[in-house]
Amino acid sequence: MKHIAVVSPTERDRRELGRIADAHGVGISFLGDDTSEYLDTLDVNALIASTIRWCQVHRPDGIISSDDYPGSIISHIAARACCLPHTDPVVILGCQHKYRSRELQTRTVPHAAPRYFLIDPSSTRGVGSAQPPDTSPLPYPFFVKPVKSFFSILSRKVSSDRQLNAVIQQSHQHFRTKLQPFNELLARYSDHPLSANYLIGEEILEGHQVTVEGYMFEGTFTLIGVVDSIMFPDTHSFQRFEFPSALSEKVCSRMTDIAQTFLRAIGYHNAMVNIEMMYNPASDDIKIIEVNTRLSSQFADLFEKVHGVNTYAILLDLCCGIRPQWEPYQGHYAIAASCVLRTFEDSIVRALPTQTDKEHLFAAEPDARIELFGSIDHTLSEEIQDGMSYRYGLINIGAQSQKELLEKFQRCKSLLPIQFEPMLHSTTAAGV
Repeated sequence: MKHIAVVSPTERDRRELGRIADAHGVGISFLGDDTSEYLDTLDVNALIASTIRWCQVHRPDGIISSDDYPGSIISHIAARACCLPHTDPVVILGCQHKYRSRELQTRTVPHAAPRYFLIDPSSTRGVGSAQPPDTSPLPYPFFVKPVKSFFSILSRKVSSDRQLNAVIQQSHQHFRTKLQPFNELLARYSDHPLSANYLIGEEILEGHQVTVEGYMFEGTFTLIGVVDSIMFPDTHSFQRFEFPSALSEKVCSRMTDIAQTFLRAIGYHNAMVNIEMMYNPASDDIKIIEVNTRLSSQFADLFEKVHGVNTYAILLDLCCGIRPQWEPYQGHYAIAASCVLRTFEDSIVRALPTQTDKEHLFAAEPDARIELFGSIDHTLSEEIQDGMSYRYGLINIGAQSQKELLEKFQRCKSLLPIQFEPMLHSTTAAGV
């Protein structure tokens, strides 16, 4: 039996791996806790040292993490130290540092790289070269985001100096509390001269947003699937993620080629990856939004519902240097989605579903996955949010058609009694 170590394990890791590890002939060791909960106090060097010591004693066959930061970086650092399959940490860091990633994209797949420029957080003036290098920073409006972020925090369109300055002022807290571990990793494992304490401005991309999920094995990119990102109207807030994509096979093939060219050029090896892209049907252009050096754990069961293989099972093979074996479209459903429970007003959580409520839902939808965020008598804003809306849950379901899928979502939602009290009112309202 293979033995796999999981760095910075999340509740989703425990749920999915608990289901598939035995069937896959794998033993799992979860190392520590989800580090995203305490980034502001994390001693990343101590965590790396303790992870490597554990692996040297217990000699696992592979090391994985679904955590974007810092788990996915640490798993490759520890795997390298233990001579296990990995990607060079400098490559992982290069993808996660959004400005460095744009430089790599411009060098390897220039047709898929948006125009961009670096923004000094102490002023509204760009301090890096725009792309192409001989042009000036972009005119308003443009999209701005931290060089290193998560959950779309501080990512938004800005149309004026006032709006940009507001993001810059908010970014200082983000830099102080969340980025010290990343900057320490950059200093120790990367030759990139810029810290993560910057913002990046990018041209606004329009069209059909997707996530291209797959893996590199022995220099070849294998596509698992293209997942559509469907937004709430007139927002950048996700409403649901739906697989398979509505895009044509030809467009998906072009996206696969972009991923293969980029990943092979930068030396990405034997690991999963998901790349967010935008297809503009008016111009027929495909642009990279960002590169994530991990599987999308939120989509793991979506692929299982449609393909019949959970992407954690693919990850378990890759981390041991084994070529994954699977066939597409062997699942029970024609379509699957991760639907987001979200509101656009901050509220106090007054009631959450009981275990009995959840059991009723699973009796109706045994293949559903439910995640709820928030605590009773606390506000939604106390959870990690994108700053533009308030996510309070996820419902993953499969169906034979989109119509059936949306009907199932509404039925599942009705079986989860959640009550909010609006911040500015004394009456209690049902969850939206």
